[in-house]
Amino acid sequence: MSAVLHAAPENARQADPADPRHRTRCAECGVPFAPAPGQAAQLFCSTPHRIAFHNRMAKRGKAYLPVAMAARITRDGFRRDKATGARARLECQRMIQNWIEEDRAANRMAPDAYMAFCYRHGLRER
Repeated sequence: MSAVLHAAPENARQADPADPRHRTRCAECGVPFAPAPGQAAQLFCSTPHRIAFHNRMAKRGKAYLPVAMAARITRDGFRRDKATGARARLECQRMIQNWIEEDRAANRMAPDAYMAFCYRHGLRER
């Protein structure tokens, strides 16, 4: 099923490479597309790609948050339960590295590029 999600759907608005307004790349599949009229902050070429991206982020967040909190509370193993804190810090680093490699292999937008896009378009102002 994931192979299907990484190809731009047939109904995606395909980009004209000669048109500089169409240099947006889908955050999920990396394929250039033309944002819908009036949607300069559009990140995805289709609804299935938007849903797949956000479902993956929710799943990753659910796995990452308790580990990151344990690392933070123990100051990465320098306070309270030192063994748990040190292990949590290493697990956080391992998860992030695995996800970066997974996203790179699937041609997804890098996390720093995603956040830059969100900040630039005011999508994280809550």
